[in-house]
Amino acid sequence: MKDLPPECKDNLKKQIEAKCEGHVFQPELIGFTGCQLKCGNENDYIFMRMKSSQTIFLKDGTPCGHNKVCIGGRCVETCQMTFV
Repeated sequence: MKDLPPECKDNLKKQIEAKCEGHVFQPELIGFTGCQLKCGNENDYIFMRMKSSQTIFLKDGTPCGHNKVCIGGRCVETCQMTFV
């Protein structure tokens, strides 16, 4: 994400936060790597600790670095994309 222009970076951050906050059971962003984000929640009850999470892939074609885009949850060189 460090190679993205500032306006793209800000927009991506807002969308990621909104995606997690909009989920009832996994409302917090707990991790972000390349083309995957993980939303989750952790609760401590008297006798048990509950954790839940979900992994969300960014859409194919989302910029993820210099000359790189997300494809199938991975950050790949732009020329590795399937064009046809």
